[in-house]
Amino acid sequence: VWLVLFFALVVDVLFVWFCLPETLAPTDGRDGASKADLTVLCIIKDPFELVASEPFLRLWLLSVILTSLAAGLSGILASFTIVVYGWRPGDLQAFTWFSILLRVGSIGLLSPYAQKIGSSAAIVLVQVVATVVANLVQVFAPFSPAALLGPAYVVDTLAFASPANAAFLSTKFGSCKQARVIAVQHLCSNLSTSLSIAIFSSPIIFRPVQRSSATRPFVLAFLLSLAGGAVKARLAISHLRTFSGYCIHRHSRRGEAQTLGQEFTQYN
Repeated sequence: VWLVLFFALVVDVLFVWFCLPETLAPTDGRDGASKADLTVLCIIKDPFELVASEPFLRLWLLSVILTSLAAGLSGILASFTIVVYGWRPGDLQAFTWFSILLRVGSIGLLSPYAQKIGSSAAIVLVQVVATVVANLVQVFAPFSPAALLGPAYVVDTLAFASPANAAFLSTKFGSCKQARVIAVQHLCSNLSTSLSIAIFSSPIIFRPVQRSSATRPFVLAFLLSLAGGAVKARLAISHLRTFSGYCIHRHSRRGEAQTLGQEFTQYN
């Protein structure tokens, strides 16, 4: 759906660019057509220029794309449980209806506590490790329903890290760039999620007839989450190292200042 909307938006922009004349009177001596062309070019080029100028953003978006490509796994779970486990339609929803309650409770109860005991980068790192481990356990889902439902509950509980992700990203960009960064992130996430649904529902990946071949979508989801998590973990660890070095340097400078103050007092 998002992929179709994206192409519809592109067609709409191109139609306005080429077919509609400029209706506003130019104020700088340029003709209306050239002003419209420059405006559309600016709108199209701005996200690419932003990504090209920010190395951190490029790695962050790579992590978002990889992890979003694994989101298509959820679209085939209902069919998977019917074929592999012999469940009836609606049984999966009966076991997962309270997932939204886990997420809301995690954000409302655990998120404030987590922000008090750790930095946003540390919380992001914990979420990455726990999510990768949960996806690894789900590789064995064709052999036991517990391997499917248990990790899903764990991932729902990790929703407390969502505010930390937003806070961690906001620390890297000023207020003038944050809106554009969030827009680009949502674009990459939505397009990747739409593409992932087509990937996971393809007959090459989704073959639940045999249990050995039924592990394919879970293995793919694990590999994608592992790759995306490794990129995000690298960013979080780099931030933690920089912050730790800054704290150590600041502490040493404070110690030097206290020593000089004591020497000055003794001298007087």
